[in-house]
Amino acid sequence: MAKKFDFLSPGIEIREIDQSFIGVERDAEGPIIIGRTRKGPANKPVKVRNLDDFVSVFGLPVPGGNGVQGDMWRDGNMTGPTYASYAAQAWLASGESPVTMVRLAGEQYSNAATDQAKAGWRLDGTNNVLIGSNSTAYGLFLIASSSTNHDKTGSLAAVFYANAGAIALSGNNPALGDGDYANALVSNIGSNSEFKIEIFNASNSTTDTLSFNFNRNSSKYIRSVFSTNPQLTNAATVDDEKTYWLGESFARTLEDNSLHNLATGHCYGLLMPLVRADGPTNWSYHKEAATEAETGFILSQKEKTQQDMFKFKSMHVGEEIQKNYMIAIEDIREPANAVVNPYGTFSVAIKTTNGQTVERYTGLNLNPSSPDFLGKRIGDQYQLWSETDKRYRTYGDFQNQSDIIYVDIKQFIKDGGGQGLLPAGFKGPVRPKGFAIISGSTTIPAFGTETKNTTAFAQRFVAGSGSVPKGPRSDGGVLTATTIKTTGIEFTGSFNFPSIPLRANGTEGGAPDPYRAYY
Repeated sequence: MAKKFDFLSPGIEIREIDQSFIGVERDAEGPIIIGRTRKGPANKPVKVRNLDDFVSVFGLPVPGGNGVQGDMWRDGNMTGPTYASYAAQAWLASGESPVTMVRLAGEQYSNAATDQAKAGWRLDGTNNVLIGSNSTAYGLFLIASSSTNHDKTGSLAAVFYANAGAIALSGNNPALGDGDYANALVSNIGSNSEFKIEIFNASNSTTDTLSFNFNRNSSKYIRSVFSTNPQLTNAATVDDEKTYWLGESFARTLEDNSLHNLATGHCYGLLMPLVRADGPTNWSYHKEAATEAETGFILSQKEKTQQDMFKFKSMHVGEEIQKNYMIAIEDIREPANAVVNPYGTFSVAIKTTNGQTVERYTGLNLNPSSPDFLGKRIGDQYQLWSETDKRYRTYGDFQNQSDIIYVDIKQFIKDGGGQGLLPAGFKGPVRPKGFAIISGSTTIPAFGTETKNTTAFAQRFVAGSGSVPKGPRSDGGVLTATTIKTTGIEFTGSFNFPSIPLRANGTEGGAPDPYRAYY
């Protein structure tokens, strides 16, 4: 098992008594501590024997009290102190005995059938033109303008969650004039792609008017201006209630597409509800249990038949682990003599985000008969709760040697099908398809479409005018949820959702050694 902690099964103790030797002295039991920690395995009893290992596995205690000032969406809930961590550290500092730690996280009953029974959270998820009934996620998309306003490509810049009421961009629409708009193009009001947003409560009263931009060094930077704390939408626990919070923002994507620093009048913003057109799925639906971080599947090289081979999964639950560690595959070497040994070799390194190597496994291969087989060297065991047996059951063939990850290997690799295959890439996370807006079109077509009046894009993750409050009404009626107001603007634009930035060459980003740059 991992070196810094042991998974235990509550209520079951297995001891082998060998009568030919004096029995090994049994570990002191120590206390069982149940509560919240910053990171670590969740909902499982874990024995930790010293203070250094506890900090490495479960993190430092959270003192609490800084959630309102901090960025809760990105940093997590830091408002409540983690008393369990303080208790465990105090006990381990005494050196008396180990502790058995049970970290609490959002576990979900395997047979949960209703939303109320499921872990996680959601907004009402109902985008409604009536402001008193509206509750939805909004996507803010940016796109460059020009003298011709033609054939531009924009991107999702941020996601706002309206728990109640409405959100609108405040500014000028070339066709409609000055006003507060959702589902309409609005010009930026200042440099660094600066915009203004109006926040309305369910009674249609303005609660906030906020100007923001995408310059990280500005006092108006988007994450410095807006509330990022979902707890402030709970009227039962706060006095200064908010009706929204800022979730995701994608400054890196905007910088890569030169959309972050446009001058006044050179950028359009478009605020749209994020909801699937072919189903009731709202972006704000996050009903899911706490899960372990994992990579995408590692792919083999294209010269062979490209296949999913394996992926790495964390033994720790939550986002903290992926914020602090990255996995590098290095020293990829083809077999010296493919006739004698058709398996190449590679190394796997677990590094901190600043580049310090924490664990390193060299000379790995995909030969299940080799002592250097990937699964044997790193380990592939994991635990799942059995409702039948009322205990955790261990699955996998090889004990975990890593304190951070285990490997999930495709069956054909375990069966010896990895001959000639080497890691050459990885699958990124799934993202929605992009969409287009076209002057004169009555629909929202797919990304890159340039034909007017084309068929509506059924899989789009945005809804058009008439689907939320503050939509354009210049035609005297409610526009359908498949249109976007472009009347009076000769504009054709495509919008995409952000993807993981990819390195194009070894010198990109100023890498000191282009031959050791990560792709």
